[in-house]
Amino acid sequence: MAEKILRLALQYYPDMKFQLGVELTGITSCSQPTNDNNIAYAISKLSKYPNVVTISVGNETSFFSKFMPLPCLEGYIRTIRSQVTQPVTTDDDWTFYAGKSGGGGDRVPVKPDTILPLIDFASIHMYPISYPVWDWRQTSVPEGPERAQAMMEQSLVALKEWHGEVVDYQYVGADGITVSVGDSMPITVGETGWKARQTNPASEIETFAAREVNAKWYVDLLYGNPDGYESWQGSADGPPMIFYFEAFDETWKGIDDGWGLWDISRQARYALCGSPSSAAAACRPSRLSARSPSTRPTSPTRCSASRVRKTRRWWPTRPTRPTRSRGSTGRRRPISLPEPLSAPPA
Repeated sequence: MAEKILRLALQYYPDMKFQLGVELTGITSCSQPTNDNNIAYAISKLSKYPNVVTISVGNETSFFSKFMPLPCLEGYIRTIRSQVTQPVTTDDDWTFYAGKSGGGGDRVPVKPDTILPLIDFASIHMYPISYPVWDWRQTSVPEGPERAQAMMEQSLVALKEWHGEVVDYQYVGADGITVSVGDSMPITVGETGWKARQTNPASEIETFAAREVNAKWYVDLLYGNPDGYESWQGSADGPPMIFYFEAFDETWKGIDDGWGLWDISRQARYALCGSPSSAAAACRPSRLSARSPSTRPTSPTRCSASRVRKTRRWWPTRPTRPTRSRGSTGRRRPISLPEPLSAPPA
């Protein structure tokens, strides 16, 4: 399937670029047929496509680190990087790249120190709605639309703090010199998103904020909105690229479903309103009316489109690792966004 997608995209969308992910499953030894076959196929076939510009080895392996020892991951990365021309990374949660990955369940504590010298850039995952350790309730702000606005803006503050912890994490590079991640390689956001509907009944934040309007607001915070926010993507201290998770809902995920820009019926959600990918139905206020326990029902009457950027180079060139510049985050524009339907409780 991966090769078919790459082939059709190259034929019909030649400007579209891909980060190729190589799946790694849990292992009992560093040589497992499933992983070995995936790696061989990626090297011999998929990496040859010109629209593959980066390759990621494994996905969130720190979450099952008991079954993916770091020496095995290191070996997989070395094997792939030595036989491809594209920059190579491994996608993982920001806590791994910040040296905060803990233990328990399928996890044992792991640090990124032996991985970082092997990769060309770091690709981190961050989900504020799934990791609500930040002040999402914003009880110091008056209840209603103001509190909802404060909550969504605080989600970006959380992202920037987590990203900053990865930027500042120090390790010993291949040359024996201690460097920070941010000064030694680019850092992309490999996954982030916001649920458009509640799928986890046990999640308090989802009860109030897993809605289409909140997901739209999150998209605007990431990519900018002409009437509201500067783009965090591409800003002086921000990531050069943010991959939004995800395109479509996936019902098989159960309580971890609801992230899609399109629902399971392939209907565009409000987050796409105003974008080239949206359908007229995505912008109908009637799709968004709902009652919240902390603010009266509201229906946005306008749609401010997130900025749409043309394809630009965001991936590094091997083997050079550019040094990040530390500049300002950009000037904030006056806010003119649809009110979110839901604010945190008092």
